[in-house]
Amino acid sequence: MRVLPLLLAMLLAACHSMPGILPPPVASAPGSIIELRSAKALTPVELVGRLARSPRVIIGEQHDNPDHHALQLWLLRSMARERPQGSLLLEMLNPDQQPEVDGVKRSIDGGRLPDDLPGRLAWQSGWDWSLYGPLVGFALRKPLDLIHISEPTRQAEISYAVFCLKK
Repeated sequence: MRVLPLLLAMLLAACHSMPGILPPPVASAPGSIIELRSAKALTPVELVGRLARSPRVIIGEQHDNPDHHALQLWLLRSMARERPQGSLLLEMLNPDQQPEVDGVKRSIDGGRLPDDLPGRLAWQSGWDWSLYGPLVGFALRKPLDLIHISEPTRQAEISYAVFCLKK
């Protein structure tokens, strides 16, 4: 009988000495740019400089987050100042839209976009044009290819979109 209280006391002592939840490896404010390899905070200029040296940049987004779209456009504009861009690949485009995209690209030749750009591109209503339009419009006016990279059979499973900047 004396053994039971001793075992209970040891069990309680063991539970008490267990460490709590560990802090995250990097304490940073929301919106900070953290290089995961070194846990070092980067400035926007440092980020663009590092990404400009890479042959491909792949960016994820939450489809309905306007901040993500604004950051993508900022990054595309910033990268365009740092290096020539070869192509922008978008999940939101389907292979059957590619001829329309190419036709609009040729017709504007860096100039004014058509008034009904979503209609001309056969843009799918499931992708909010108010979020994607600025990025697509910028890409169409620049000397880079805008290319589909969609997987129609898996779109319901995809929670983050990807666009890729390629040299």
